[in-house]
Amino acid sequence: MPNQYELAARVEEMPSLSSFVFWTIAFVVICGVIYYLQKQLSVQEDNRIGLILPAISVLVSLVLVVRAVIFSAPITAQVESFYEMVRENAMGLLGLAVVLLVITNIPTVLLMLIYRVEKRKLRGEEDDD
Repeated sequence: MPNQYELAARVEEMPSLSSFVFWTIAFVVICGVIYYLQKQLSVQEDNRIGLILPAISVLVSLVLVVRAVIFSAPITAQVESFYEMVRENAMGLLGLAVVLLVITNIPTVLLMLIYRVEKRKLRGEEDDD
C-alpha cells in the first residue's frame, strides 16, 4: 500500500485542469486554422496549391513511420546482429509500419476530403453559370 508521500508525488505529476483546458483549446484552434487554410488553398484556380497541406502531411507521416521503425529496433554496434534481428522481426516491423501509416495519414485523408469538397463546389458553381 502506498504511503502518503508516494500519493502526494503522484498527484503532483498529474496535469492540472487548467493545463488540460489550455491544450484542448490550443488543439481546437490549430485544427480550425488548418481547416480554414486548406479551404482557402483549395478554392484557388491552380489545382496544385490545394495539395500543399496534404503533401506536407504525407511527408510528416513518412518521417514519423521511418523514425519509429528505425528506433524500435535496438541499435547495436554489430551490423550483422542488427540485420539478423530485423530479419527475425520483419513482420513485427512491417505491422508497426502499416499501423503507423494508417494512423498518421488520418489528417491527410481529412485534408484531401476538404480539397475534393471544395473542388466539387467550384465545379458545381461553374456548371450552373
